[in-house]
Amino acid sequence: MNTISNSRNIKGKQEGSRKTNPSSQKKRKAARVKRSTPEKKLQIRTQRSKKERCRKELPGMFAKMFLKKLDLVSCIKGMDENNYSQIPGISVTHDNLVWVNHLQNKKEVKLYNSAGELLRSFDLDYYPVFNSCMPNGDLLVTRIHTVGAKPIVELFSREGKTRMLADLSTHTEKLSGIIYQDERIYVIGHSCYKSSILKLDMNGEVEKVFEPKPECITIEHIISQNGQIFALKNDIFSMHLLGSDKISSEAINKVVVDKSYSASASVDNFGNIIIGVHSPGPKIVIIDPRLERKHEIRCDFSERIRSTAVDKQNHLWIGTDDGHLYIAKYLK
Repeated sequence: MNTISNSRNIKGKQEGSRKTNPSSQKKRKAARVKRSTPEKKLQIRTQRSKKERCRKELPGMFAKMFLKKLDLVSCIKGMDENNYSQIPGISVTHDNLVWVNHLQNKKEVKLYNSAGELLRSFDLDYYPVFNSCMPNGDLLVTRIHTVGAKPIVELFSREGKTRMLADLSTHTEKLSGIIYQDERIYVIGHSCYKSSILKLDMNGEVEKVFEPKPECITIEHIISQNGQIFALKNDIFSMHLLGSDKISSEAINKVVVDKSYSASASVDNFGNIIIGVHSPGPKIVIIDPRLERKHEIRCDFSERIRSTAVDKQNHLWIGTDDGHLYIAKYLK
């Protein structure tokens, strides 16, 4: 009897050790991992192949969003050939009114409704160039640099009043691109062949000056995309991120757009970048929000594109060298 009971105790201990022995548990777990490895590898390969397919399909999917040729809705003719007026700036208000700058023979800022009907016009004694809308629908405007002209930011109210917001003579010699974002105004200044971005408060006081680093670059235009501000070079399409303390001199865009006019760039309601190309004929180029793909749209007109903007109804407004203002569909 004692022998039987001892053998039973030994068996019980062996079974208990098999249940609680950590080394045996690790071995069993390792075996399970080894058995499942081929399945995991298969899943990883499947995921990779899906991503590769997406990369190949995305350019086609992106292009399918847009027309191959602009569908013109309306054309607001400029003056006659001897009295034409370029359109260097277009901005859209929150309630879908459209501000348009005119310069050269006719110096004006005009306000249109979404159908292209003129609501208000301001005759000026200086040349208005770049513009940007405020949240309340008022307009910020920079002046073109001429002999004796000061680097001034003007404010136009939609009710018909104008006033000087800032005289930046102590900081720069001339101004170009301007944009409003997050209760601040950012404007490009030029002095001694150097470019910078001046950050202003809502009273027009300079809070900070950003310079390109590590290299010096010449910038002309400024846009905002998905909450980030980018400066654009004036000779080629090249986007440069405005950081917390500098303008990066390294271009962030991955696509090349030849013979483009950077000052014509704008951002549509989907985060795409829109820019005008002038040779061999005028075209609109759409660049996706990740700046990786582009799509070209042909134009019926022959004038050089100077400015673009997309309204709240997804109509593309285009200003030209001849002072013509086109309203067109660009989305399918």
